[in-house]
Amino acid sequence: MRASESYSQPDLFAGTEEKPPLFGYTHEDYMLEIRRPEIHKMLKKVQEATEFPWKNLTVATCEEMKFNSMARLFPPAEGRALLEAYAVEIVRLYALIDEPWTPLYYSVLLKNYS
Repeated sequence: MRASESYSQPDLFAGTEEKPPLFGYTHEDYMLEIRRPEIHKMLKKVQEATEFPWKNLTVATCEEMKFNSMARLFPPAEGRALLEAYAVEIVRLYALIDEPWTPLYYSVLLKNYS
């Protein structure tokens, strides 16, 4: 196969028939199986925290961004529920510290999540 040819359409004029997923999985299904335990572990960490669990706000922001981007991979209802649960806990944890902070845009994320 030449570099200009694509797996999904090997010929420019050929049809694009749906190919069955390899081994009965789509890429998205496989990734969700990997990510689901990880995202629930992250959520559990913030739910069980009695003090701010990160060493500084930079690390906290990176963890929030990681959680948010992972949650958007899930089906809309599940992803929104994860984002809402995490947002509640993050606001609670930020209230425990004395440093000024700006939470990530959870209201915008939740509003535009679909």
